[in-house]
Amino acid sequence: MAGIVSNQATNNVIFSNMTLIDNGYSAIPMVGLEGTNQSAKMRNIKFYGETEARDCQIKGFCIDNPWHNICQDKSAIMPSSYADHAKDPLIDKKPSWSQFKIKGDASFGGTTTYENIEFYNFKSGYSYCG
Repeated sequence: MAGIVSNQATNNVIFSNMTLIDNGYSAIPMVGLEGTNQSAKMRNIKFYGETEARDCQIKGFCIDNPWHNICQDKSAIMPSSYADHAKDPLIDKKPSWSQFKIKGDASFGGTTTYENIEFYNFKSGYSYCG
């Protein structure tokens, strides 16, 4: 479960002035072009890990089933990637693989900048659900 993911054919991606709450992978800025001058910037963002809205009903007990996976690890940021393949910005059906996975060969270009990033309620060890 991702909060916001970009993987478009553009040289620059900016995530700015956001609050992301209770997501698996909160923010993943990806550039879908190969080259040496791409950039991803994340600025003025607040990330909240666990909140009172629990992913499971009983502490330390997560129910996993094939129809609804409610167990979720919490990560604020996944590293940016710069690759030679992009996805359409508006997906009209379930993709064959997760939106946050790299779709092509990685590029050796690209710079990621983080400015004014805040993290709240990311606990080490186990989550409420285990």
